[in-house]
Formats: sequence, C-alpha cells, structure tokens
Amino acid sequence: MKKIKDIVAVVADHGRFVHVARTLGEQYGKVYYTSQEERDCPLMRETSVGDGFAEMERVESLWAVSDQVDLAVFPDIGFADEQWELRRQGIPVWGCGDAGELEWNKGLFLRELEKSGLPVPPHRIIKGLTNLKLFLKDQEDKYIKIDKHRGDFETMHWTSWDEMEGELDSYSVRFGPLKEHVIFYVFDAIETELEDGIDAWRAGGKWPETVLHGMECKDKAFIGTMARFADLPDEVRCANEAFGSILDRLTVNGAMKFSTEVRITEDKKSFFNDPTCRFGSPPSQGECLIILNLGEIIYRGALGHMVEPETEDDFVVQALVTCADRDDWRSWRLDEEVESHLKSSFCCQTDGKLCLAPITEYHSKEVGYLCATGKTMKDAIESLRDLKDKLHCELKCEFASLAELLKEIHEAESKGMEFTDQPVPEPEEVLSD
Repeated sequence: MKKIKDIVAVVADHGRFVHVARTLGEQYGKVYYTSQEERDCPLMRETSVGDGFAEMERVESLWAVSDQVDLAVFPDIGFADEQWELRRQGIPVWGCGDAGELEWNKGLFLRELEKSGLPVPPHRIIKGLTNLKLFLKDQEDKYIKIDKHRGDFETMHWTSWDEMEGELDSYSVRFGPLKEHVIFYVFDAIETELEDGIDAWRAGGKWPETVLHGMECKDKAFIGTMARFADLPDEVRCANEAFGSILDRLTVNGAMKFSTEVRITEDKKSFFNDPTCRFGSPPSQGECLIILNLGEIIYRGALGHMVEPETEDDFVVQALVTCADRDDWRSWRLDEEVESHLKSSFCCQTDGKLCLAPITEYHSKEVGYLCATGKTMKDAIESLRDLKDKLHCELKCEFASLAELLKEIHEAESKGMEFTDQPVPEPEEVLSD
C-alpha cells in the first residue's frame, strides 16, 4: 500500500461535497475533482464548481484521469455504474454503489427495514395525485415522501386539508402528465421530539469502534461528539447493527459512509426513518475538521481495511451560514481563520475569494456551514461564536439554533440516554452575548 501523502485520487461529486475533496487534497499527494452534469449546453455555474482551490484540480471527467489514480472517491449517492466499472478495472473505490438505492427508493428501504427486524413506521403507499388527495381529505399530521425525485418533492408535512389543499394543487402542474404515476409514501407522525443518529463508515465488513454521535437541528445546526460505538444507546445503535449486512450485500463488501436518523418515542421505541448512504450534510463539514486522518480512513477502507479515527478534540459543532441576496454571483474575501472553518458547497475560488453561483431552487440561500471543535462542548461552542463574529457582514450564521439542540440533548439525557459524560451547557449560555 502507498503512503497516504503519495496517493493520487479522483473525487466525483454532484457539487455538494467540495469540502470533502479539499480535505483529501490536504492529505493526499494529488486530488482531481469533477462534478460536471451531463448536458449539451453546460452552464458556467456547474462547470466551475470546485475550480480554483489550491488543494485540488478540477477535471472534466473522472475518466480523463482514471488511468492516473490510486483511488476513486464518491462522497454522494449515484455513480453506481461508474463505481462497478472502476472496481472491475482494479481501482480501489470508496462509494455506496447500489446501496444508494436505499435513499432513492423508499419502498426498497421499507422492505429491507422489515426484513431486518426493526420496527417499520406506520405508513400507506398511494399511487397518483388524485388518490393522494382523496386519502388526505380528512387526514391530519402526516409526512409524505416520494422516491428519488426530491428536487420535485421534498418531504411534506401535511397538517390539514384546509391549510394545504392549494399546495397539493400546485403539484398537478409540477408533475404534469405524470401526476397519476407518482408513488407517494404517507407516514403517520411519530409522537416524539427526540431524534438521534450516528455518523459512521463501513469497511471490511465492520463498523469503527469510535463514531461521530450527534444531533441535528434540520438544515441549521449540528452538535456531535466522538463516542465508542459499543457505548451508544441501544435505541440508536440498533440501526447500524441491523443494516451492516445489508450494506455489505449491496456493495459486495465495499467501503462507504453511512449515517442514520432515528426517532425515539417516550417508551424508548426507536424508528429508523432515513438512511444516508453518503457523507451527510451536516455533519460532514465538521467531520472534515475533527477527524484528522480522513484520507487514511478512505484509502485503507477502499482496500478493505477498517481504520479508526484520529482526533485531538472530542466535540464538533456547526451552524448554517446564509446570504439573503443570491440572485447574482457573490464572492467574499474571508478572514483566513474563517475560510478554513467555513465549508461550502457548489462553490469555486478566484482571486482569493470564495465564489458562489446565482441561486437555484436546489442551492437555496446556503453559503456553507461554519464549524468548530473543542475538548468540551462549551469550548467548541465558544470557538464557533468567535468565528461567527469574524464573518463578512453580509453573511448570517444560524448560531442560535444550537440552543435548540442543547434542549434536545438535555431532554435525551433526562430520559436516560446519555449523550456525553461531560457537562452539557444550558441553552441560555448559547443565546447570551
């Protein structure tokens, strides 16, 4: 095996995990990056993603450099065919292969969930928008999902017919002539505010002994701690233990990232409701900061070996950074310390400035996640506060969302689910200046 500092790798992405490629570029000898979408008339905002960063070189296609690399890394789902072909050619691959279907195909996930012996959330499967409307007419508090096309239909929280009839009607236009062919999964609400999860990786048919255990305030903030897998609450660990063999089967013992979201009820019944067969967003941004040997984990993992994480700090926190005006190209020359702690997606760099393309529906107003680590949770939060104060005046950080997470952590610990054996700050400490 090569030394890590001599590895040449290609990272193929959809644009969200530029920070992963940059982190690997700091540890490997050379990293190529590609994220080009296939279209006959490419857009500059697509072909510039990942360009201009010192840590890596953007290329048009992974096949343009596949004969030069020791490793191919796929931080996102998709690219299954490319992964199988690279493996056939003898190139080590880090990627989820066919396991990505667990995210795209809700029906497949539910079937695998049932076969694994884990509880299956109560749900109905309904074909067509007309049938969905008929079912929802007298229903309240439901969660609706579809397969694969999340760009067309993200998870909808259905409250009532009076409040949301108009929103359903809008999908008649969006789905057009395909509206009666869409499969909808309608889930009952799970009566709990407690959601927990593990961010880990699978390699050599094993889970690591130490994983990132954290809680997320949806698309706003994350608090995590490095923890022994064996010491985590059974209600959380059960999802990884049940799905290990499933992932091995779908990837033929490949190496991949895997994160879980588990909702836990008052009587400690857990529902594994969403698998993430890729780097998560969050917490991959903070993970790139707290795990110092990520490059070794990925390279050795692709060769079938489990490598434990090396860290100096025990806690990581991150909060979303946004910009209100994204109608045009935006660029900022950031404080050097902020630049190394702000992990952005769909971005490039030019003239020493971080550049983001005009807003699209998918990219929203997101600029990235500001991340910090610490020996204690309080240290990490205070470091993040200092970084927040150094942000460019146009950028807003969802720092207060950390208070919501601290409330969840205190609630979990009051129910006997220990998050950490160290003191957890009170939410008021985050909100005070």
